[in-house]
Amino acid sequence: MTLIFIFSSYQDVYSFNIEQSQGQYNLISVLMHDNPLMSIQQAMDYAGELIVNRYADFERIRRELPSWGTEIDDQVQKYVEGLTVGISATPVWSLETPRYFEDDTEEVKRTRCFKLLPSKTTMQGNCIELEKDEQVQPKTIYQKFLYI
Repeated sequence: MTLIFIFSSYQDVYSFNIEQSQGQYNLISVLMHDNPLMSIQQAMDYAGELIVNRYADFERIRRELPSWGTEIDDQVQKYVEGLTVGISATPVWSLETPRYFEDDTEEVKRTRCFKLLPSKTTMQGNCIELEKDEQVQPKTIYQKFLYI
């Protein structure tokens, strides 16, 4: 579960801008719904903390793996190393593909900021009910990109 949370949380951080502009939900919007006083930036920061904490759990579990003998231990080690590479590659890939930031990918890589796309609803309002007539003005969000 720890790795699934890390992978899905990374994806939610990187995809938030597009998803919020389309009225979709993810970890960031759920955190904001849970605490209506939380800003997008605070939700991003908190999501980053959650990811770091789950990675610490992964490292602890990795250190505590029992031994099953040399042959099995070698296979387990290779598997765990593959998982580690996957975790590390996710944020790198997210900044190499135009999937999340389209034409702004290079600027986002350089500044670690992205402009919030306009949405027809506020995130809190979107979680409660669809507010079709309200427009949210574009904002710049500082993105704490995590490299492990």
